[in-house]
Amino acid sequence: MQFDPLTFPDEEGAEQALSLLRDYVEEKVQLYAPSLIDYEVLNGALVALRKGRLEREH
Repeated sequence: MQFDPLTFPDEEGAEQALSLLRDYVEEKVQLYAPSLIDYEVLNGALVALRKGRLEREH
């Protein structure tokens, strides 16, 4: 499986996050998250968009 993660190289812990994603894709680890994870991810994307760290595709 191939993936193209959304990353912010200047974010603290970016390298560790990518490593964890790779391990997940390779089925080396399982990830668990609270039920509010969808809202947390959306909020993070909106904040990044507002700060200019993310561009909206048209």
